[in-house]
Amino acid sequence: MISTLDSRPRHREASSNIVCRQSAALRHAVTGTRRPLIAKIPDEVLREIFDRLPMATLLSMLRVCSELHFLVARLRYTVVSPSDIYLTYPILCQALLTMDNLVALSLDIFPGQCEPLISSLERYGLLNNRVLVATRFLNLSRGIQRTPPTSTLPSLRGLRVRGDWSLSMLICNRPVDELVFSSPVDYAALSEVCCLIDRSVYGRQLTTLVIRLAPPLRMDEALQALSEILPNLEQLSLDQRGLEPMLVLDLVVAPRQLFPSIRRLALNPVSGWRADSEITRHQFVVDLCTWMDEKIVVESRLVRVGMADVVWSLDLTSYTWKAELRRGSIIILGALALNL
Repeated sequence: MISTLDSRPRHREASSNIVCRQSAALRHAVTGTRRPLIAKIPDEVLREIFDRLPMATLLSMLRVCSELHFLVARLRYTVVSPSDIYLTYPILCQALLTMDNLVALSLDIFPGQCEPLISSLERYGLLNNRVLVATRFLNLSRGIQRTPPTSTLPSLRGLRVRGDWSLSMLICNRPVDELVFSSPVDYAALSEVCCLIDRSVYGRQLTTLVIRLAPPLRMDEALQALSEILPNLEQLSLDQRGLEPMLVLDLVVAPRQLFPSIRRLALNPVSGWRADSEITRHQFVVDLCTWMDEKIVVESRLVRVGMADVVWSLDLTSYTWKAELRRGSIIILGALALNL
């Protein structure tokens, strides 16, 4: 039996050969038909191990242990220093190529620094040039056929973008059902996004959209444009300074029902209540009670509505609307028992 702790030369050589054979077997397992032994370890055990590792060790693993990339289910990439982007963008793209099981991707990029990343994504085959043409030239894109599904990031279901809408091009021809824009989107960007979703094979399968709209953008126009390409939307979060909640509710639900499948609606979760609004929180709740009794229960599938720090939910057993302030106060809207 050979001991790996023996310091004699012949034993060190034998031990090295064993390590080399094991490494070669591991690489073959990853690239071949077999999976490495680590793949048999339950995910919760791996998470527990990785949670205890220092950050430096985790970063080192990402750089040298490409065999472990298939284990990654969620990834968040944040630019810390603008000077690092030309070094880290290629590393990110190389890692994404091997993350076949990646489900959720979050990208936090400084505004104006997305072009180098877009170039890297194109270079590594993570973006399709035909889709880029379709989104940049709206008037010329009508004759361009939808591109076939991509083989990279095949498991991606959720994409969160902060900094530049252009990064949302990653949803093209991937089965993404959740798209989050953490930065405000203006009229031009919204037009590009709508075209992008419409040209994607899976675009109409989006069920969750979180979007912040720039103040000049008219809410009715934005909702109309989104409804035409997202007929199956079930969860919608809208944020805009100066948002009129009752106007949005009238547009989304009855009588027009721009989103017939909508079940959860959140308004201004970030911006909150208007400081200059003439409608107080108490008055808004009272108005909403009447609105719900007249429209929501009868004419829509809504089960949850939120406005800033107040969230209403429908009890499907009693069909009673209940609301909860984030401060902890409880409101029973159906009976108008307000506890503000």
